[in-house]
Amino acid sequence: MLQAPPNSPAGAAGIRPGDVIVDINGQSITTAEQLQQIVEKSQVNQMLQIKVRRDSQTISLSTRVGNLQSTP
Repeated sequence: MLQAPPNSPAGAAGIRPGDVIVDINGQSITTAEQLQQIVEKSQVNQMLQIKVRRDSQTISLSTRVGNLQSTP
């Protein structure tokens, strides 16, 4: 299972291991490809409203899109 690094936009938004992203900005997410496409089309510094399924609850989070950091 992937874990969002704490200094990443996803980690800063509060996304945790086991969370399932079900909606971004009102658009239903059913596949990893949909999620990737939305993130790729987003502008740096754009706010994203994210709904995740955590255990039996739906939780609303928000994050600002950042630059992808490459590691040396």
